[in-house]
Amino acid sequence: MSAQLKIEEAAFFLELLDAVSQRKRPLTNSGSTEKEVSFLFSAILNAFYSTMAIMRDEENIDVSTLRAENPEIYERAKNGGERAKTVHVSHTLPARTGYIPPKGGVHFNFRKTPLLIQESKKTGKTTLNLGPEYYMHIELQDTLIDVKDFCYNHYYKLCKFYNDNRNNA
Repeated sequence: MSAQLKIEEAAFFLELLDAVSQRKRPLTNSGSTEKEVSFLFSAILNAFYSTMAIMRDEENIDVSTLRAENPEIYERAKNGGERAKTVHVSHTLPARTGYIPPKGGVHFNFRKTPLLIQESKKTGKTTLNLGPEYYMHIELQDTLIDVKDFCYNHYYKLCKFYNDNRNNA
């Protein structure tokens, strides 16, 4: 197993998270968008954790700095580690009600449109999906945070860390 493959696994789940958000309805017969977001959030954080473990144990990369900088992901559940909590204790369910205004400034989203969404937007087909895309928030350290932004921000940080360190190990 390689850390690169686990990073690709995280990207897979991130794309599904984007698809759920853009569709504004479940991808599966689970019956609940919130439940699917919860499952995907758990899978993404678990892929992050596995990436770190593989870098440390198999690729001899010192991950202690990145781990220490992100206790909300990598700590034990009792110490506020969201990965351990959502994987082992209870799923983190996102909130989808109420308006939470975005923080000021310009926000660029360079993410690709998920293939699942691209296919549903082919010529000759019209799909109208109403519902909140930006309401998928979780509470971390007494602050509401957008699930997608939280996951993508750490994904990019993890990719950069891996690329910067894999040749130095």
